[in-house]
Amino acid sequence: MAKLFRVYSILILFIIFITPAFALDLGISPPDVNLKINPGDQYQGEFYLFGSEKESIQVKVYPMDWSLSTSGNYQFLPMGTIKRSASPWISFYPKNFNLPPKRGQKIEYTIKTPKNVSGSYWAALMAETNPVPGGDPGQVQVMMAGRVVYIIRIDINGSPTGVGKIERLKLDWDQESNRVEAALRIKNSGSSMLRFKGKLELKDEQGKSVGVVPFREGYILPDYTREFDLVDHTINLKPGFYIGLAVADFGERNLKAVQTTLEIKP
Repeated sequence: MAKLFRVYSILILFIIFITPAFALDLGISPPDVNLKINPGDQYQGEFYLFGSEKESIQVKVYPMDWSLSTSGNYQFLPMGTIKRSASPWISFYPKNFNLPPKRGQKIEYTIKTPKNVSGSYWAALMAETNPVPGGDPGQVQVMMAGRVVYIIRIDINGSPTGVGKIERLKLDWDQESNRVEAALRIKNSGSSMLRFKGKLELKDEQGKSVGVVPFREGYILPDYTREFDLVDHTINLKPGFYIGLAVADFGERNLKAVQTTLEIKP
């Protein structure tokens, strides 16, 4: 029994001495950039990192690739993973530094484009904190690292534009929330990035418009497919049949549209 008590005592002391360390805050401004560069030219840019209000933090900056999921979430990948990676074109400074409390650090970078490129390319510069040891000797600290990312999108001047195609429109009625749900699936079969914005117009059986709801905006990468849903909205619809007309705008002269039907049952 005495031996068991000593074991419990050691466990209790161990738990007491595991003290949470400070969370390593890290901010960035601006968070992204859209560039238009000629083949063979170079661009010089900068962004700023901001640290904790109370603690000094160690920061390292490194290049990464990224892609977008069908729903539009960023997926970060090792440098050089994707076909249209611009990561090898980027040099930057500083890469490792100490960031004092309430201070900012400018990161300067240069992008050198090859002469034989066309279309859109993209990359990211990831900034990550390294926990700084602290506290009393003998304490085990649980430390958390923070990450922020600088997104770089590049369009090469003189390239063909992206080619957007509407593949599908799904239209549903959520009975519990009394709201329309839509998913507009779009494919970019071109070599340049597309910026999408669009709207959904609902018409009743007589062809009268009963409401218009915008889709969430976003980018569609070359050879990628994305689905866009509706922004938050409130449209009260009675039971019956409706026509949903989705209109997509890719920045071209001609808009593209697709329609489908919706039935709301009593």
